[in-house]
Amino acid sequence: MPSVVLWPSTPNAACLLGNAAQLMPAWNASASAAWVELSADSGVTPDLITVSFDETGLAPGRYRGTITFTSDAVPDTSKTVEVEASIPGATPTCNGDCNDDGNVTVDELIKGVNIALGTEGIDQCASFDTNESGTVTVEELIRAVNNALAGF
Repeated sequence: MPSVVLWPSTPNAACLLGNAAQLMPAWNASASAAWVELSADSGVTPDLITVSFDETGLAPGRYRGTITFTSDAVPDTSKTVEVEASIPGATPTCNGDCNDDGNVTVDELIKGVNIALGTEGIDQCASFDTNESGTVTVEELIRAVNNALAGF
């Protein structure tokens, strides 16, 4: 499935709409989420629309949605494009501090190892994922261990 990835540094992308038959059918587009903004929701091919996102009211994190394109000229057919936006959060005060109490405990370190191994999800302690990659790396685990040893 085609996709569009949006980041605050590149908050919009262009989608070129066309068809191999060189016909000029009208099209309609709808987004699955309110944060997905389309420069137009209908037109005639060939056409170009801009996809952007509105981060107003969104908490830091990754958001996924879709844009579905349809045409009355081609009934019962649609094309769906995945859209992903990322809203970076504030840098955690302490890498590995899952409950934001200012300390990294052994239990939190174990949680970080489990996230790195894939037995727990990143949502269990997002503060391990300082580079916001969706995974926990060995380097991120080492930083958390150092924080625990330093008394953070």
